[in-house]
Amino acid sequence: MQNKSKSKPIIFCSAKTQYENLGDLIINKTLIDNLRAFGDVIANDQGVPQEFLDDLSLEESERSSYYNLNFRLLMLFLCFKARFFEKRTAHYVMQPGHVYGTSSRFVRLQLFELIYLFVLKIMDVQISRFGSSIGPFSHAGNILERWKSKVTSFYSVRDSLSKEYGAKIKIENIHSFPDLAWLMDPYPVNGSVESGLRDGYVVISFRDSTHSSASDTNYVSRLFKVLDTVTQIVCQAHSKQLVVSYQVERDGDLCKLIRDRYASRYELVFIEERIQLQNVGTFYSKASMVFSNRLHVLLLGMLHNALPFAITDKNHTKVLGILSDADLLDSIIDLDACPGTVTAALERVLSRSEYFKSKISQTFQKNRALGHKKFCDFFIGYPDPTHALEASDRSVCTEELKTTKSAESQQI
Repeated sequence: MQNKSKSKPIIFCSAKTQYENLGDLIINKTLIDNLRAFGDVIANDQGVPQEFLDDLSLEESERSSYYNLNFRLLMLFLCFKARFFEKRTAHYVMQPGHVYGTSSRFVRLQLFELIYLFVLKIMDVQISRFGSSIGPFSHAGNILERWKSKVTSFYSVRDSLSKEYGAKIKIENIHSFPDLAWLMDPYPVNGSVESGLRDGYVVISFRDSTHSSASDTNYVSRLFKVLDTVTQIVCQAHSKQLVVSYQVERDGDLCKLIRDRYASRYELVFIEERIQLQNVGTFYSKASMVFSNRLHVLLLGMLHNALPFAITDKNHTKVLGILSDADLLDSIIDLDACPGTVTAALERVLSRSEYFKSKISQTFQKNRALGHKKFCDFFIGYPDPTHALEASDRSVCTEELKTTKSAESQQI
């Protein structure tokens, strides 16, 4: 059991997300792993599957269920205790990922959350958000999001298109913070995922829409027109094996359709089970290219040195914004591109594969450093030097930050 220190900040977050989505798992795990360097973490684990909690590597005392109290009540109690009796800072870190919605139910949920955030703010809780995209919202949702930003000490988005959207709905003081997947290190290679895989294979993994609230009955047929050209080029011109897989449970049906369409034409392996955290490194380290409209399929491929190709449309602002910010516009293929345009896009990247791999590697390094620096700036340098951590807890920070903050550590 972890001993909670009265000198460290207490940091609340949530483990509640889409449990069948590997992308949500890795960004939440990366967030929690980073938060531990700055305080005692307590995550809302109410209703969270045990397997998901095990993947997050949460200790028993880091789970809200350990305290036998509703998470929101637990937060209020422990924040009050930290503020008035223990004299330590309390933080609430909002969920990472894509925040959007236009339904009346979504608006009601946002309103309830805003009221709760106001209560936390009154108790001097520092509220923050890291690694998120925002929008689209309804008119009421825009207003609520704007008010949410006013009670947030560190309000950040992970891509320039979200920043533009925030400015459009009059959100002030928007910070940039990279997608948390950029902060990951490559996963270990352990065993094999599936027999019959040939090194250098091409991963194909898709969802059936831009996002869950988007509706386009022609989306799959548009996708297949592009994939027909893609598969012909990578299999015939480059002699690659196709590997169809999925990271999100609900993507399985479309991926089976993809398998059925190309299995008789090309060398193809279908991964029956959803890709899990335990075999991520093994699976993506053997791939040469990744084609997807899932952001974290692309990012995991890039992390393990595969060339990314996003096949999507102009409405997919999350993917477009993050790849654009990484100067990887050449990796984006429009969903309505003609065969000639698809061919040119592929050859443009494949003919300079080492250049793109080097650029991707540098982007990971830059975003890791930027993310760690901003974590340090917020949790150590904010709101005042008396809340700084002991020098032994600063290993996550850069040497430059250690130097500039040395005066603060001497005050503890």
